[in-house]
Amino acid sequence: MSKMLDVADNNDVQCSLKFKRTEYNDTPSPVYDDCACGSGVPPNTQAVISTWCFSPSGQECNWYADCLEKRRRCEGTDSAYAITFADKFCNLYKDHYQRFSQIGQNWIYAVRKCLQVVLVPILRPGVNITCDGIKQMAFSSHADCYISPYPGAPSVCNISITDFYYMFWTIKSAFKDAFDASVEGANDVYNRCCGYKHLINMIKIELNALDDLAGAVADAMGSKLRWTDAGVMWFAYSNSSTSSDTVPVYVLITGKSTYNLNNIQGTNVNLTAVNERVMKAVQDGVLSFSSIGKASEPIYVKQMKECIDFACLKTTNNVTAPEKVVTKNSASEQMGHCLQITYSILLILIILAL
Repeated sequence: MSKMLDVADNNDVQCSLKFKRTEYNDTPSPVYDDCACGSGVPPNTQAVISTWCFSPSGQECNWYADCLEKRRRCEGTDSAYAITFADKFCNLYKDHYQRFSQIGQNWIYAVRKCLQVVLVPILRPGVNITCDGIKQMAFSSHADCYISPYPGAPSVCNISITDFYYMFWTIKSAFKDAFDASVEGANDVYNRCCGYKHLINMIKIELNALDDLAGAVADAMGSKLRWTDAGVMWFAYSNSSTSSDTVPVYVLITGKSTYNLNNIQGTNVNLTAVNERVMKAVQDGVLSFSSIGKASEPIYVKQMKECIDFACLKTTNNVTAPEKVVTKNSASEQMGHCLQITYSILLILIILAL
């Protein structure tokens, strides 16, 4: 039977000793050569961390800095997680703890513990993992920790829609682009908690492009309509697995000051006016984009529908771009792709009053 033992020497570094436990301890147990500690540099020179790091309670946000980052230094890299994201948002939820319902507060503690426990194995000596691997491992655990932190703890599906929006839009605020894989955990949660679907606002876009253009199209549209200046946040994604030329894409929007805990002092946004501006832009034919994302050809907005349900089966407005935009008679337009935008605004104040 083999076990792993952390040993700290006088130089405050750790090496890993593998030993065999024999019955009654009556036989000497050898230390393997590749794990033996000598006068030279030990095989595994990782920083010493406290024993509590291996059993996080979820209540200490400094676990990311004092345990994960200290053991696996990634700050300053493109794949930093502990300081860039985890520590920041752990403390953000802690600072705004009273804004959540009682169930939401219990859920926050459970999730924080779950997210830390998942990463405990990479603190152990002998584990080889890159900073990018840590980031991917961490974000891939978010959805499961949100849904089922641990037995007996509340699920994100049990929290109020207000708590859910605080969580989703606060996470989204950490990222500049509309489409980012690190937000997909929250989006996966949204899809698995079907009770939220009729309350979310969206823009449904069908375009002749790969699904990774969804965020690029939404970002381009937001830039052209100055959504950032207007205090609007958005998030785009595609849940399509079809191989056809058209890919459905959803764009969620809200005001920054409504649910983003990073921007609670911001100005309220008139989402009705945002909706009207998008409709006018489609009618005027100004929503056309060229060479966005990985697309080398222009993409044109063809149509917009205002939806009143998640699947856009019921619509209240249908706006079409001028013929000069959607026609393919001109040489430049023959090079482009047409796309259809189905647009829905979530009037947050009205929905929360239901």
